[in-house]
Amino acid sequence: MKQGIAYAHSPEKRALDITVASAMLLPAGVGLLTVKLALRHGPDSAIFRQTRTGANEEDFEILKLHTLRADKPLFGWAERLRTSRLDETPQAINILKGQMGACGHRPMPRAEHATLMTPGVLPDDLRKDYATMIAHERPGWFSPYSLERYAANVQGTDISHERIESEVGNFYDATLLTDMQSLCKFGTIAIARLFEEETI
Repeated sequence: MKQGIAYAHSPEKRALDITVASAMLLPAGVGLLTVKLALRHGPDSAIFRQTRTGANEEDFEILKLHTLRADKPLFGWAERLRTSRLDETPQAINILKGQMGACGHRPMPRAEHATLMTPGVLPDDLRKDYATMIAHERPGWFSPYSLERYAANVQGTDISHERIESEVGNFYDATLLTDMQSLCKFGTIAIARLFEEETI
């Protein structure tokens, strides 16, 4: 079974990416329509775009449903979309365009990536491994590390050594089996979050 760099460039991984992205298109379309309806009387676009650094250090626009303004939900069920990660289903387009994969390190803004590539910020060996990962792996809709944070309901920016070590390790260990296991874990968490009862 292909692993690491060989798996990152394999047709098996790309086939999995396309399959997952195709399955994401329906919920992405439903989400886009409902967000458009919720924002129909306001100035906000239903799609939120941000620049991220992708494979081989090429920048691209990552897509999300527009659910926040000034860190506050734009409509009543925006938080439910965010906690279930359904706000990120438009990234199916990024995956189909070859800018992202289903599983892989989470993409960073250019400034954060540049910080990590600065000598002295990371240990030399880790920085080299990080650079190898960026050169070969498409960033993912989620990574095993982001899944752990997702399961623990941890949000916010993270460029810690712990994150980089985890994502680099997952890159070198990745196989079709580990990606499928991560997809199953993500699906279980997302469905639970979507239908969990509101707390008062």
